Amino acid sequence: MLGSKRLFVGGAAILAALLMVVMLASFASAGSADTVCVTGYVINHREIVVNGTEFSPTLRVEAVNASGQSVFADVDASGYFKFEKLPVGDYNFRMQLPESWDGLVPATERGGIAETGVTRLEKRSDCYRIVFKIRRLFDLTVIKWEELLNFTVQPGVDWEITATPVGDPYVHPKTEKTGAGGTTAFVLTPGKWTITENVKGGWVPITPYQVTIVLDQYDPPGAIGPVIFKNREPACGSKIVVEKLGFGTDANGQEVQLGPVAGWKITVRRADNT
Repeated sequence: MLGSKRLFVGGAAILAALLMVVMLASFASAGSADTVCVTGYVINHREIVVNGTEFSPTLRVEAVNASGQSVFADVDASGYFKFEKLPVGDYNFRMQLPESWDGLVPATERGGIAETGVTRLEKRSDCYRIVFKIRRLFDLTVIKWEELLNFTVQPGVDWEITATPVGDPYVHPKTEKTGAGGTTAFVLTPGKWTITENVKGGWVPITPYQVTIVLDQYDPPGAIGPVIFKNREPACGSKIVVEKLGFGTDANGQEVQLGPVAGWKITVRRADNT
């Protein structure tokens, strides 16, 4: 079984190599015999190389000539890719972005196709260089619940939530408020983040009021779940106002109220005498 697997892998590699030769030969027949090489890197928003082998399928860059023919180069673990012996001519270099990634250079929507645009490649002694700068984005949902004194639970509306980067001076804190459904959302970049709720006066946190999460750019889509905060309603604090009044009689012997009287001690007890 192991030998068969190796044979299959070896056969697949040979087939891929043959396909590359055929495509390059097609390129060569379509234009000049002069060829050039093109190398490049894929980097993230911090200008750190992106490991193309972390994705399935592996990241790859496509070179499309003026006739619409194309050839591909895989992005390796060091973010590097290379095209060898491309016939001189006009090319558009493209890369399909993974889900949840957008392009900074060239600017591309999430999950779109980053394209350099058509570039004229002339004969030269050294290789042309291309760089794709891309960024992973995370959609973090925060859910807020309120537990009432009768033990029912309802969505928490108008609670302030803040996402603060940890050890990243290039990113600023973000603050949002929960809406009618008790939720809010953040778009965050990879790294460590602290998510904090601003606890309203009198409310008692049932869950921790602050959590820290770590976002890895190679995490699969949907790997991070929502952050949930829950608080208990403030205990009832009714206020009783007691006023001591004095009474007397007027010249006609009628009882009259003389007004508040100071200095009297008033004791208030609950009906259960506690």
